[in-house]
Amino acid sequence: MVLGAAASNKLSFGDEALKGELVSKCEALQMYCVVNRPKKSWVSQSPVTRVERGGGSGAKRSPSKKDVSSLVFTPYPRTHYDALRLPPPWLSDRIVLPKDKALVKRAKVANELLATETGYVRDLGILIGLYLKPLQCDYEGLVEAYEINSLFKNIEQLYEVNVVLLEKLTAEVMKPDAEQMIGSVFLEMMEELRKYNSYSANNQAGVETLDKLMATNPQFAAMCAEAKRQPESRKLDLGGFITKPFQRICRYPLLLREIRELTPNDWDDYAALEEALQKLNETVQGANETKRVTDDLYKVVQIQNRFTSLTAELAQLHKMKYCSEYVCKTIVKNRLKKAEVFLFSGAFILAKPKGSKLSVVVTIPATALAVEEVSDAKLFKYGVTVRSTAKSGDTCVVVFKTDEERQQKMAEIMSVNARALAEQSETA
Repeated sequence: MVLGAAASNKLSFGDEALKGELVSKCEALQMYCVVNRPKKSWVSQSPVTRVERGGGSGAKRSPSKKDVSSLVFTPYPRTHYDALRLPPPWLSDRIVLPKDKALVKRAKVANELLATETGYVRDLGILIGLYLKPLQCDYEGLVEAYEINSLFKNIEQLYEVNVVLLEKLTAEVMKPDAEQMIGSVFLEMMEELRKYNSYSANNQAGVETLDKLMATNPQFAAMCAEAKRQPESRKLDLGGFITKPFQRICRYPLLLREIRELTPNDWDDYAALEEALQKLNETVQGANETKRVTDDLYKVVQIQNRFTSLTAELAQLHKMKYCSEYVCKTIVKNRLKKAEVFLFSGAFILAKPKGSKLSVVVTIPATALAVEEVSDAKLFKYGVTVRSTAKSGDTCVVVFKTDEERQQKMAEIMSVNARALAEQSETA
């Protein structure tokens, strides 16, 4: 990511944890901006036009977006897929099992690594050849460019990375067992594998974009249905393919750990396997953290969009960690009314319905949260009072269905308060 990389390079201090957090937040922000880009430019409300190729200054101008009302998806375009020259499916009999029974299991795991890597590269080929390229070329204009970016992000970069990784792994696994340097291959590819962080940050956005397009764009849905019918797709839909990169990067440490455990300590590759496993775990943690930050950002945006107006407090939610939300009851004009609670690492928000949206009843900073059972149990059974210790007027009554639910939510609110106070004390 451009923003993330730039932020990381400009940091002169040595706090790697802070660097990682800043990079993750920059990537999440950039992905949010890409996915939520408006369809019309704010610069001009007039339709964008372009000059057709082959024309001069007097050439006829036409709208930049093609007319897609009469698109036909059969026969399905396969030229992009066929041009990728994908590896054939891996056959297990290509590996000769060692005579030493103690190494047979290791050889089988190495075979599994190659077989699944081959299948994964072929699946990336499906994403690119049967979906991405047809959308960019054959069916240009069927979806917006920012939607394509949201769905596929840097999938072509990942394809290039894994083609090389597969070639190197194949060369190693075909060697005699004791000469294999599988760990060294992963160490050599480690920097390239960090490109998965960008894709992981986009994972949730891609899923949501796909759901939106399938629900609102029948021609896109028809194209996806035809791509699914191609024999290479194995009846898997696009949603099943776009989650595969995140699943794959998370699987590498599992396979590598098993190979390391089955590798004799005196083999040359053992130390490399140890180091590669450690770095792979760090890469996966980075991918998970990037995904978490992005998912949190999307959750915040979804919550903000449910309110009638964006108050100053609601506008700050992106700086906090999302904890939970739930439906409850509260007191409105001396009557129990439906309400919703949103709990973040930095704030407690009680909201009530207002038409199809919500309006804020009270917002209490996490550092000022106090919660206690309602004293009049007969009037408000299973109720709690949530109040601010910093501002006397900020208080509310929240009523639950059972005492068990009440105790659980009270504990959660008190836990948020305790963590917020601890963080405040550390930074003081």
